[in-house]
Amino acid sequence: MTGKGGAWCAHFASYVLQRTGHRPLPSGMASSALNYGHRLSGPKVGALAVVTTRIGYAAHVGFVSNVNTDGTIELISGNWGRRVSNVPVSRRSVVAFIDVM
Repeated sequence: MTGKGGAWCAHFASYVLQRTGHRPLPSGMASSALNYGHRLSGPKVGALAVVTTRIGYAAHVGFVSNVNTDGTIELISGNWGRRVSNVPVSRRSVVAFIDVM
């Protein structure tokens, strides 16, 4: 556990981006990743993935760590269960894949 309160997935993504020589996300909101880099037509390891809730709100952002044959992708992200985690998500829940290169 990090001890950090509130939503911090975008802060984690910005931290990783900066540590790898990229500019941070425009804000601390997951939806700010929608205005970052170049959109991809599908998942790519290392790309950002913006995940939505059931009502379509951009609620989470993480990095694609694996693309599975069953239609899921794996994301490493901050604030998933209040930890940095690598978790499978449905590709249908991803609103955008963003190339950070």
